[in-house]
Amino acid sequence: MTRQIDIGFRPPSAALLEERILQLETKVALLTHAVQALTQELDERTKS
Repeated sequence: MTRQIDIGFRPPSAALLEERILQLETKVALLTHAVQALTQELDERTKS
């Protein structure tokens, strides 16, 4: 997942970084919820 840096590379703007952080926070929240749901389902199946 590495990207080559072009010679004309410019660091991303603060707004772009904030948008990316929000996207990642959303993904983390969704993954956390999914793991909790799967854990609960697994617990229910193993108790049966």
